[in-house]
Amino acid sequence: SNTGKLTVYSGSSLTADLLKVGDLGADGFVTFKPGSTLTTNNNDIRIGASSQASSYGHVHFEGTATDAMTATINGGILVGSANSGDLVIEGATVNATSSLHLGLADNRNANLTLMEHVSGATGTLTVGLRAIIGDNAGTTGTVNQTANTVFRSTTSRTDRPFRLGEAGNGIWNMAGGVFEITGGQTLGMAINGGSTGTFNMSGGTMRVPDIIAGGGTATFDFSGGEIFLPGDRVGFAAANAFFDVTGETGGYSYFEMYDNGNNETRLFYAIPEPATLGVLCLGGTMMMVRRRRK
Repeated sequence: SNTGKLTVYSGSSLTADLLKVGDLGADGFVTFKPGSTLTTNNNDIRIGASSQASSYGHVHFEGTATDAMTATINGGILVGSANSGDLVIEGATVNATSSLHLGLADNRNANLTLMEHVSGATGTLTVGLRAIIGDNAGTTGTVNQTANTVFRSTTSRTDRPFRLGEAGNGIWNMAGGVFEITGGQTLGMAINGGSTGTFNMSGGTMRVPDIIAGGGTATFDFSGGEIFLPGDRVGFAAANAFFDVTGETGGYSYFEMYDNGNNETRLFYAIPEPATLGVLCLGGTMMMVRRRRK
């Protein structure tokens, strides 16, 4: 098959109305090096943009602690838009005014890796409209998020805002970093019948208005890190069968604590020593310990 490769080096900028990577039967590979920039004018970046065979697309944004890489996408990010595709954000800052879609092509895979650069640069992705991981039936969208990264979805729209597994299969593996949804959205999982939504959280900090399950198969495997929900949500794990507490090993127990000062509930793990419990009780009005053995 034919292959096209493009590397944008430090000090260089690429401006395009529409960027397609992997199109018309040819594989495409685009790398943005530290110190480079990308701007799209009122259109998308489409990775794996053609349904023709061998139209795989791969884009790698790389920034360092001393050489930033910035992508301003005045449109959406479509990974696996018509074929398989991969997007890697390594220490770079990527802002999209529209939507993030992973997995639009039937029976294709779409992957996003959000990671820190070895220099310590934070990988950041901000989405302004909606994020749908595992969009169409038969597709699989997978996100791997590591430490020192930020994912932020900022839309106030209520129609299809954030969905992990809409009609397809959505997987989010969070080992660290920050995951934030603002604007009143919910983290919706496995929305339609036949879909799957799986969130594996082993570290980091999540702030979301709510976590809900739809008509498919939803699983939130919470084994580490901390989750903040607005209001008094003590009893969240007990009320939601899809929320699995699996981090109770090595003496750690699962806690839910409501802070009436900030009007939010924190879900987390801690070793329940008497001194620790005393400190925890000072910060909130209610606390619940729940254990579920698998």
